[in-house]
Amino acid sequence: LFAVAWKAPILFTNEQWQRALEVKRTVENDENIFPNKRLRISTPPPTDEEIELRRAQIGTLKDVPVVCFSGFTPEEKDALQRAKNVQDCSHLVVLNLWRTMKLLEAVALGKNVVGPNWVTDGYRCRVIPDSLDYFARDEENEKVFGYNLKYSVLKARYRKLFQDVTFYLSPSVEPSHTQLSLLIELAGGTVLRERPQPPYVIQCIETESPLLLVSNDSDVHLLQYLTDCGMR
Repeated sequence: LFAVAWKAPILFTNEQWQRALEVKRTVENDENIFPNKRLRISTPPPTDEEIELRRAQIGTLKDVPVVCFSGFTPEEKDALQRAKNVQDCSHLVVLNLWRTMKLLEAVALGKNVVGPNWVTDGYRCRVIPDSLDYFARDEENEKVFGYNLKYSVLKARYRKLFQDVTFYLSPSVEPSHTQLSLLIELAGGTVLRERPQPPYVIQCIETESPLLLVSNDSDVHLLQYLTDCGMR
């Protein structure tokens, strides 16, 4: 039965065929759908000799960038020498500002978040470009969500976002407890391992110490004891 539809002839005009090909090309070259289309090599790749020469020259610099990548395909990443962990890098190169764990970690740590042009322009000009001139931008989402990536990163360098803030995460919280704990701690916060008891919550209120309880619908019953005590 499933093969019947494929055996039935489908009639279409040459104009319809050409229009379909045009739509296909448009979709394939849409940088919003396939952001890696933005990263096109306009110059031939360096030879092994050129790489070793530049590596020797860069090795004399005081601060050598350590680069991590986010949003690239596995094949593209395999062709690049990079740091595996955001915590070990100085620059995170992104194709877009999709909220990957690497991007969130980089913002929390105040890392340089740059676009791929930082790499290609640096290679073409044989210099390490100023990171502030190449910070990644997503004007549409920044406007919708009311934030500025560069400002957030620079602010995180001055003061950690969750400095002096304590969190309790319920077991079934989403994203996962492990991921949220990592982000909170990277941003200077503290995660309680046990549920806070009413006396501790009252103490936080009296001392104006920030305490945030993060949960979801399936875990609300675990915090019912707080509302039973008259807390909101």
